[in-house]
Amino acid sequence: DLVVDRGFQLLPEASFAGLATRRDLAKVELPGRFRFRFSGCMTRGHKRHWRKLDHDSDVHCLAISAEGSREFLYSGSRDRTVRKWSLPEGDCVHVYTGHSSMVRCVAVNGRFLATGGDDRTLRVWRKDEPTCLRTIAGHQDFVRAVALCPTFQERLVSSGDDRRVVLWSADTGERLREYTHTGIVVALVLHESWLFTACEDRH
Repeated sequence: DLVVDRGFQLLPEASFAGLATRRDLAKVELPGRFRFRFSGCMTRGHKRHWRKLDHDSDVHCLAISAEGSREFLYSGSRDRTVRKWSLPEGDCVHVYTGHSSMVRCVAVNGRFLATGGDDRTLRVWRKDEPTCLRTIAGHQDFVRAVALCPTFQERLVSSGDDRRVVLWSADTGERLREYTHTGIVVALVLHESWLFTACEDRH
């Protein structure tokens, strides 16, 4: 169940059992308690805008990027590839190949695409073409998470199942600093001089 407070509104394209028209929907009083069943994601509320973006195996990670006047979605998969999709068309623009095992994480900023996977490597790519700029073999176990800084765009950080968090130069692949956790770090955010980590050690 989900409680919708009085400060919110129900979108016109919302659909509820027993409410046949928008006029019926407008009569619903808030706050109210609703039970939702997820049936899929739609753009602009119309089924014709659905897009199915396919890999050859499980998809593990996503990142979205505004590039010029367009937007793109990057997806990483167990099929060892990263794919770049144009939005809203859903066309596959590029396929990035090079990882020898599944891709677990992707990150993107104004300059780079970065990926990490079960082959224990990080890869830094051009965004405008599927060219690997450098491969960084800096972890002793699976690479679990990766982040790029949106401000200082040469800064890259990664974490692995080896319980290490490493700050890199995306320009050169140089290791700049290393941090340790008592558990596996599963998520990273790199913002200006701030590094945030989320870990299985509850910190």
